[in-house]
Amino acid sequence: MASLSYQIPDADRPKRVMRIPESHALYLCPNACGRRQGIRALRNGIADHVSFLRLTQADVISGEYERQVGNAVEELLATLRPRPRVVSLYVNCIDDFLGTDEQQLLDELRERFPDMRFLLSHINPIAADVKRSTARSIHTRLYEALEAPAAHDSAVTLVGHFEPLDAHGEFFEALQASGTAEVREIVSCDTFDAYLQLAHSRFTVSLSHMGDGAADALEQRFDIPFQRWHACYDLAEITARYAKLMQALGGAWDGAAWRHRAERAVIEARAAVGSLPVAVDSAASLMPFSLARTLLAYGFNVVAVFGLHLKGCDDEAERLLADEHPEVAIVRSESYEALSGFALPSRCLALGRDAGFLLRAHHLVDIYHDEGYFGYHGVIRLMDAMAHEVGRVRDWGA
Repeated sequence: MASLSYQIPDADRPKRVMRIPESHALYLCPNACGRRQGIRALRNGIADHVSFLRLTQADVISGEYERQVGNAVEELLATLRPRPRVVSLYVNCIDDFLGTDEQQLLDELRERFPDMRFLLSHINPIAADVKRSTARSIHTRLYEALEAPAAHDSAVTLVGHFEPLDAHGEFFEALQASGTAEVREIVSCDTFDAYLQLAHSRFTVSLSHMGDGAADALEQRFDIPFQRWHACYDLAEITARYAKLMQALGGAWDGAAWRHRAERAVIEARAAVGSLPVAVDSAASLMPFSLARTLLAYGFNVVAVFGLHLKGCDDEAERLLADEHPEVAIVRSESYEALSGFALPSRCLALGRDAGFLLRAHHLVDIYHDEGYFGYHGVIRLMDAMAHEVGRVRDWGA
């Protein structure tokens, strides 16, 4: 064996699945792909909302594939109770090889079932190295069932996240000051009618690169302007973003008290952590290089960034980090050789479970993809977590 790689164990946390309410997913795939998606559906607790059309070699060769799709949909709609309001089709790399006319497939289904909405997403591992990730593509598709509203209301829609923002944060206070009556998120929609309200909002905020395509599509289809607010823990940048947001929404909000609280939290966390090495992980933040640069500016001893799961969403910060702090290790592989080459310490504070597990870190802040950490309140939560975790040692077992 050329190298030894570790399978990172899943954190013991509740699963959140982003899906259109009252929708049903139909995967069109051979056994191998179906098995993987079936296990994922079981683990995520959505098995009742997922079905599979198993494709065989004979189906592909005979050309029966596309006809079977319509028959499968007919059977689903006759069987499922309650009847779904949206059917999401998921095709895979076989369709790349076959050259399936996906638009024609959708047109035929819409003609055959005129009262049903159909969406189609591509799960495409053979093109996994493209800049536009599968997650971003699927996330964008989630908003395609929306319909043009008669008028826009005062609400703001958030896209690009799995975890709802913490209601105790200052973001909602700032939006109220700008005249925003409601904040809408697909992850909080319980019904299809609530989902349709996402298109009625006057403004969209994209919280990650995954949501940028959806925000752009909402602007193109429904004339809803948007701003990007990807994960950020830099207090000066947060202040600038709020000023820009208030200008766009036509409001005014004074966040000085919140910023002061965040500054105090940084000072207290830095005192608690001291010179302890810190490793930042892309499992913890979708912008790990930006986070590392911010922590270094705050005075923390960042020694490594684990960029194991990124697809070009934080490239500029990575380049700046390498130029400004060449002493910080950038880990791109889980292999034993890669890790041993950096000689990273286990007596450290890891931000993110991947780095924590691989290093057997003594201290771990177990957050995942910024999970609701936002604005000044997000900085406060992160600093409090760092200060708390250095007070206990993580037991990774044998």
